[in-house]
Amino acid sequence: MYDVFFICYKESNQEENWQRLLEFHSNARKISGITGISEAHILCNELSTTDRFWTVDGDNWLLGPLEIQEDYPQDLLFFNAIDPVDRTASSIGGVKLWRTGSFINKDMSKGDFCKHATSTSMLVQNTLSIHKYDNTPKEAWQHTFRHMVKCFSGIIGMECLPLNIKLKEQHRDLNKYSYQGYLDAKQYVIECNGDFEKINLINDYEWLNTKCPEEILSESI
Repeated sequence: MYDVFFICYKESNQEENWQRLLEFHSNARKISGITGISEAHILCNELSTTDRFWTVDGDNWLLGPLEIQEDYPQDLLFFNAIDPVDRTASSIGGVKLWRTGSFINKDMSKGDFCKHATSTSMLVQNTLSIHKYDNTPKEAWQHTFRHMVKCFSGIIGMECLPLNIKLKEQHRDLNKYSYQGYLDAKQYVIECNGDFEKINLINDYEWLNTKCPEEILSESI
């Protein structure tokens, strides 16, 4: 049995997702309010008492207990989560299983912490959660904006861009806030014109509040 950490930072549905996690893992530990994605994961690594440890984000609703049958050699394992808007399954926002002490990159300098944190990683085609990022208009916009900035800028491999565009175009009819995040992300990357420091602002959640359209913020109050 591996340690389980619940990483939450102001998600509006974090308490219900935390209680859901406790149904399956009563000894799970909550890492709450840590500013910085990398800092929160580094703390989990420092607190881990097992060879590996699970991380569950604050907007994740588990479908069942966290279990793995095979011993994979990779340092980081990604697991699929169901997108609540288009119902597709992907590793975006999903549960992760880390090898304790395997971090080689401990900051956000490359735009995406998890992608560069370890030497080796792999996607395991098991769906373990629902990534409930659409609980409020602001959260739906914020998630899609961050993800699509990564896609349009190349932080996430450009080979993934056509599929992501196809999925987000569906959000026009399914969730207007997520769709707006997609449109705003495309425009923002154009405005950045390759300036990575500006692109990397997506990992500053206080800055994201200033970027979110006022009408979406007002509907989230």
